[in-house]
Parts: sequence; structure tokens; C-alpha cells
Amino acid sequence: MDLPKPNAAAAALQPYLAGLTPSQRSVVDHRGGPLLVNAGPGSGKTTVVTHRIASLIAEGVAPWRILGLTFTNKAAQEMRGRVEALLEHAGLTVDGVLLCTFHSFGARLMRTLPDDFGVPARFVILDAADQKSAIKQAIRAANLDPKSFTPASIGSAISAAKNQLKDAEAYESEAVDFLTRAVAKTYHEYEARLKTQEAVDFDDLLMRPAMAMRDQPALRARLTQRWTHLLIDEYQDTNFAQFLVADLLVSEARNVTVVGDPDQSIYGWRGANIGNILEFETRYPDAKVIPLGENFRSTKTIVSAADALIRHNEQRKPKDLVAANDVGNRVRIRRLEDERAEAQDVVDRLKEMERSGTAWSEMAVLYRMNALSRVFEEVLRREGVPYIVAKGTSFFERKEVRDAVGYLRLLANPRDEVALERVVNMPPRGIGSTSWSRVVGEARACNEPVWEVMQSPSRIEGVSARAAKAIEAFVEMIQNWRSALGQTGGLDDLSHELSDVVQRVIDESGLAAHYARGGTEEDHDRVENLDELVSAAADFPGVISEFPGLIEDGEEDFEGDVQSLEAHLFGWLESISLVADSDQVDPTRGVLTLMSLHASKGLEFEEVVVAGCEESVLPHLRSIGDDDAIEEERRLLFVGMTRAKKNLTLTSAKSRPVRGFRERTMESQFLSEIPNELVERWEANETESADPFLQSGSPSSLRSSRGPSGRRLASLFPVGCLVEHEQFGVGRVEAIMPRPTGTTARIDFRYDGVKTIILEYAKLERLE
Repeated sequence: MDLPKPNAAAAALQPYLAGLTPSQRSVVDHRGGPLLVNAGPGSGKTTVVTHRIASLIAEGVAPWRILGLTFTNKAAQEMRGRVEALLEHAGLTVDGVLLCTFHSFGARLMRTLPDDFGVPARFVILDAADQKSAIKQAIRAANLDPKSFTPASIGSAISAAKNQLKDAEAYESEAVDFLTRAVAKTYHEYEARLKTQEAVDFDDLLMRPAMAMRDQPALRARLTQRWTHLLIDEYQDTNFAQFLVADLLVSEARNVTVVGDPDQSIYGWRGANIGNILEFETRYPDAKVIPLGENFRSTKTIVSAADALIRHNEQRKPKDLVAANDVGNRVRIRRLEDERAEAQDVVDRLKEMERSGTAWSEMAVLYRMNALSRVFEEVLRREGVPYIVAKGTSFFERKEVRDAVGYLRLLANPRDEVALERVVNMPPRGIGSTSWSRVVGEARACNEPVWEVMQSPSRIEGVSARAAKAIEAFVEMIQNWRSALGQTGGLDDLSHELSDVVQRVIDESGLAAHYARGGTEEDHDRVENLDELVSAAADFPGVISEFPGLIEDGEEDFEGDVQSLEAHLFGWLESISLVADSDQVDPTRGVLTLMSLHASKGLEFEEVVVAGCEESVLPHLRSIGDDDAIEEERRLLFVGMTRAKKNLTLTSAKSRPVRGFRERTMESQFLSEIPNELVERWEANETESADPFLQSGSPSSLRSSRGPSGRRLASLFPVGCLVEHEQFGVGRVEAIMPRPTGTTARIDFRYDGVKTIILEYAKLERLE
């Protein structure tokens, strides 16, 4: 293990550590053994991680011994830039330090040592859309009804299994009913298709490294000798596979620093396990724990409001949140008549702030459900406000770009059947659906890859001579492109060569001419997007996708980054397939940002609005009655609130359409957990409103001021009494919770289990 030693470089770095707080400095100065940094929002997580890495290098740790893992490319790039800037002051470089996402790390390991991970060296990575297509194929191959078994449900089950390190055989061994056996059958078919296409999915990038390191001691020994210092950002978001990778990597040196905040664990729905951070000290009894509670981002009022909210959670590590900034304005809580009044009120406020000097790029509207963006977009367009939907169609998800990337993926790996099916007749070249089904059928019958069968199309029964000729021309075109991939060079030269290849593919495939023929404004935009793809290839800086010298001990040589154009293409395709939602947000663009609360983590804006703060929206309907889920929903609002630097607004609508019918809503229970002295409340006057809900003749008694009070309702349905609900049947009241926004009751129903319902809305009948 490398032990840092004081030297001139470390001394030169000291002035740049002087601005750290005592808690931050203790993180940077920690030497040896596990370290947990319990870092609140805006407390300088990136600062302590980057300063710690720079300090380790300045004190003698070889850069290539350091591995930093995070969750977005943007975070990894920012860390690298900061470390590089710090090391320049000490006369050192960042070369050799690996800062990347968990998925990128897994991909590079698998490319370096493919035999150890059971993959071909030049595997392709299916993105979400292509994975969906592959699962559709697997569902058909498993002879299942696609109406009963959707790609989304099957894909979710397979993803959950992989995150728990269960391959198809392991999952099948545990299948006990019709549903799980159907999933197991599809899982096998899906894996067979991935193998045939020499492809992996996102979950494989975590599962395969975790299983290989767990089951192969020799491999684990090589990796633990290579990286002796591991730093993990956003540790609260790790799932089981990520936890195991990290745990095995530090099994020898034990120099692991994890930075995270249990209060910001909001990805349980995709496998994140909050227990990884809550139980860190159980796993590492000798761990040092350093809380970072001082917030440098938000005002004192915003921090106090968020702190008061999150203290209602039980699954957390207590820390005192304090703000370094001024008191600032109170949190604005606005209750509007309906979703359109809500959107108009928000837009009016943001326009006022823009006139006062706040840039559009410093404003964001956040919401629990993406569907809530529609009305906001309508109002923003009408008001002429520039905006971007961060969860909208990103550049690489646009049809014309996906078509071009499909060709490039096929160029990299002709066995990629998902890409092949997408582009084989795009633009149309005479290979119709009937001919293509014959080709695929022949491949399945012969148990050969589709690409191999396409080499001799004339021998396939049912394929016309015209279609066979078109297939031959298509195959020849791909093979001609592939002949250019063997050349080698430095990364700068290869970026130029790659852009030439992309341009050639777009031109010779016929895509450019196909879209240019349309002549509409949309077609013009598509052609421009194809041009932009060429520019994106030219801008790709390149990465050495393998780890030279991984198996052999000794210092790495990071000079002369030379590789093949094929490897450069793989690196580029990999980089665009591993893009997170928040990576789409460009703070330099002068536009307002609309985005989900989940996508907002890690970002910050001067002006933040969290819309739709209503029961069954935030918290989401699926969480009602589940204490753990309610806590995650509360953490989600906590994350949204702490994105705000200066001003925070929380809005709700008194009525909102649900599946075509307008329904009354209750204000979110979370809003009542924010102390009154920290908020400025405003509610629309119902009697002066032209509320379409009230005008429609719908039963306004659901929220009538003449209805029973919360105290009266609590006395009507005391704890222990037996009640009947028109939907859930008979149940017994377990708890009554009066709130300023309505009284809720937790009821254990005989057949539907425990539910939390709002008494003002529920049609309950007391039975005893």
C-alpha cells in the first residue's frame, strides 16, 4: 500500500487547502482506513473529494492507484477538472487518476479483461430503447402474450434480478408462480439474444464485474493491487451490485472514502439501497465518520425549512444543517385553483424575476411526475419564455440521430441485431418486412447470427431476387465501411478520422438525402442534427478504453495514447450510451429548465419552483400507506427544496384532471411539516374563482367549508373502530393523523391491507 509522505508538492498545495472548513479539512487530511462523509446538500462534497485526491497525489500516492466513482459523466468531468487545477499548483498532473461512473468503470474493465467477464472484447452496449426492442423479441420468442407481458414489466423484473446478481438460471430456480416462470423464460431468451449480438445492457456493466470479482480470487487480487485508494460520491444511491464492487475493490487496502447523504436517497425504485450508507459503520467498524452540515448554497430560511421537513424521517443519520448565507426570503407556498392557474402563477413569478435581473438559466420548475410539464409548456410557449425539458427528447434520442447511430453501431459490431433491424431498410432500399422476416427466420432455424445469414441471401426461401440484391448491396456497404477501422493513431488524429467516418456513413447510407428530400422545416432540422452528429464525433476527446498494465505490477505509462479507429469508435458509442438525465442540463444556456425532481439532484438554481405538492402526487399515490416509501417521497421533496439558492416556491392545485376526470386534491402532507414562521402562504379565494370543477356540477361537498372539521372526523372514527370503505371494504382504524391540510387515517383492511386515506374525501361508514 502506498503511504503518503510529506514533500515539496504537498507543501505547495497547502495554501489552496486553507479555505476549507475544519470539517472539510479533516476529510482531506484523513489517512488510511474507511471514511464516511455524511454530507448535507450544498456542503461542498465535490470540494472535499477533489481536494482529497489532489492531497493524496501531492503526498506521494501514485495517481494510477486512485479510483473515483460517481453517477454522472458531468460529475466525473467536473471532478477531474478541479483535481487538475489543484495539482497544477503543485507541479503535478492528473494523468493516471481514473474518475468515472460505475457503469463506465464496469465497461472498461470488461473491455480490458473480456475473458474474465465472459464477454467479447468488442461488445456493444444496448441503450434503454434498444434494450426494449431486444426484450420485445425475447417475449415473442418465449411465446408470451405481449399484451399481458409488456417490455416495461419484463425489463423491470430482469433489471431487478441483475441488480441482485441473479442470472437467468438463478432467477429460474426461484420462480414459483406463472408470472415469475414467464419472466424466467423471457430472461433466458433475452440473454441468448444478447450473446448472439455480442451485446450487454446497462445492468450487465454492474452485475458482471460484481460476480466476477466475487467468484474469481485471482481477478480480485489483480484489481485490489491496482487500485489502493477508492473514493465514491453519492454513496446513498448505490445498489447491491455497486456495493459489492466497491467492497471487493477495497478488501485489501481498505482505503475507501464514501461521500453521501441518506437524506438524498431517492432512487429506491431502481434498486438503490439506503442501507449501504446507513450500515457503513457496521460493515467497517473502524470507519471514521465526518458530518458536513454547513450549506454554502442556500439561504438560512431554505436550509431551515428543508431541515425541519427531513427530520420527520426515521431512516437517516442525524446531522445539524446550518447555512453560511443570509436569512433570505421566506419559502412561498401557493395553492391555486387548478393546474392552469398554477402554471400561470408560476410563469408570472418567473417573468417578474427575469425582469429583476435573474437569468432564465438560474430558474427551474421541478415536479414529481413528468406529465405535469405539459400545462407549464403550454403557458411558457404562450408567454414567449425560452425553456428546455431536461427529461424530454435528448439529442441522441432523436429519430434521425438514432438511425445514424444505428449504422455506426452496426459498423462497430455487425452482429448487433437491434441496430441491424433498425437500419436495414432505413431509408427504404427494397428490403421489406416480409423479406426481413424470412432472413430472421432462416437465422433462427440455422442457429446462426442474422448477419451471417445475410451473406448469402439468395439461398433463403421466400426472399425475392430483388430483395436479395438489396441485401447484398447493404452487406457490401457495411463491409466497405469496416475496412477503414483498422487504422491507428493518436486521439487527436482519430477524432478527425472518426468524424470523416460518421459523415461517410450518413452520406452513403442515404440518410442525408432521405431527410433532405422532405423539404419541411422538420426535415431541415433533421439534416442539421445529422450535421451536428458529425461535429459531436469530431469533439470526442477519446479515452483509452482499456487499462494498460493492469495485470502487471508497476507504474503505468500514460504517454502516447495510441489506439485503433475501431476502438475510438467503440469509446464514442459507449460515451453517448451512458448519458444521465442531469447530463442534459447545460447551465450556460439562457433558458428556463423544466425537469423531474429525480433528475434535479446535483444541480442548483437561484429560483426554484416545486409544482404539484399534493397528496397522491407528492407523495405519490403508490407510496400512500407504505412508511418507507413515504420517507423516500419526503427525501425527494428535500432534494428539490435544496436545489434553491435564493428563492423557493412550493405550489399545488385544488383540482387536477386525472385520466380525463377532474378531481379535487389535498395539499401535500409535507407542507404542514415546514414551520409557519419560515413560510409565506397564499391560497386562491374559491368563492371568487370560476373553478371548472365547481361549475361542472361535480360534488363540491368533497371539500366544503360546511363539512365536518378534522377534530369532528377524528371523533367520528376513533382508533380501533371498525369501518367500511366503498372500494377497500371492511377495515379497522389503526391511527388518526389530523393535519392542517386534512385529516388522514391509517386503516388495516381485511383484503387490501393497510391504507392511508384522507377522511375528508373518503366515504367511510362506521360499523362499530
